[in-house]
Amino acid sequence: MTQIILIALGFLGVALLLISISWGYRWMRFQTILRFPLARGKANFTIKKASFYSICFYEARYAKSSGNFRLDVIDAQTKLTIPSKEFLIKPQFFKDLGVGLEFLQLRFKKTGDYILELEHQEDLIVKTTMIPLARFFQKKAPTNQIEVMVKTSLPIWKRILTIIFLVFGINIIAWGIITLINPEIFN
Repeated sequence: MTQIILIALGFLGVALLLISISWGYRWMRFQTILRFPLARGKANFTIKKASFYSICFYEARYAKSSGNFRLDVIDAQTKLTIPSKEFLIKPQFFKDLGVGLEFLQLRFKKTGDYILELEHQEDLIVKTTMIPLARFFQKKAPTNQIEVMVKTSLPIWKRILTIIFLVFGINIIAWGIITLINPEIFN
C-alpha cells in the first residue's frame, strides 16, 4: 500500500514540476506586441489572441505615477477603455540586454485593434535604479530614453503557483528518490 502511495506521489511530483516548467517558460519567453518611445504618447496595436498582457517601461527599474499621469488602452472600434490593474510589486524582466518593469496588467477578452494613450508623461516618475537610497539621489530618467512595451503576460496567481509547484515538485521527486534508495527510512 505504501508503495502505491509513493508511486502516486512520484507522479504528482513530476506533474507539478512539468506544469511549473511550462508556465515558467511562457513567463520568461514573452512576445512583444508593441514598443515605442514614452515621449510619443500614443500608439496603435493589434491583439491577435485574447489573454493577459502587461504594459511595461523598458530601461526602467522603478516607475510611479504622480500627479495627472494617465495610461489608457482604448478599443479602436467601441471606444471603450479596457480596465487595467497596477502591479503592487512591479516585476522586472530582461529583454535584448536591457531590463524592463511591468507597470500595468490588462486582460483582453477579444481580439482586435487597440489604442494606447499616455497623457502627462512628465508626471510619471521613472528611474533606472531599484535601490531606495540611490533612487532618492537619482534624477528622473528623460522620457526620450524610456520605451513603453505591451507584452504577453501571465496572471499573478499563475506566477505564484509556478514557484510553488516548482518547489513542491522538486521536493516530492527528491523524497521519492531517497525512499527508493533507502525504503526503511520511514519505518
